[in-house]
Amino acid sequence: MSIKAMTWYWDNSKQEGHKLLLLLALADWSNDEGECFPGINRMAQRIRRKRRAVQIAIKELEREGELLVQPGMGRGTDGQRTSLYCLLRYRQSIAIETPPIIIEAARYYRDRSRKQGM
Repeated sequence: MSIKAMTWYWDNSKQEGHKLLLLLALADWSNDEGECFPGINRMAQRIRRKRRAVQIAIKELEREGELLVQPGMGRGTDGQRTSLYCLLRYRQSIAIETPPIIIEAARYYRDRSRKQGM
């Protein structure tokens, strides 16, 4: 849990509604570098939204440059791995640079997994 990340989002985020709640939940789960790996069901339960609403919010936050999603790079059970979520704006605020190649690779694998129906 990162109090630093949560405080940063309370003080600086321009998001509203369930997208802000999702960022706050991710910040709550994140380490001090702004990385976490909760599952979609857990996020939906935390922000009191349906799975699909969480998936749409994630896609929107990704498109807006708030979030980097790395499918299958998180932890999991029963052979199922969650995605790794990086809070990009928070990371930038604490001077952690995410190399562009990492961002492009994450987008490539995300798009590939969506095409394969994963």
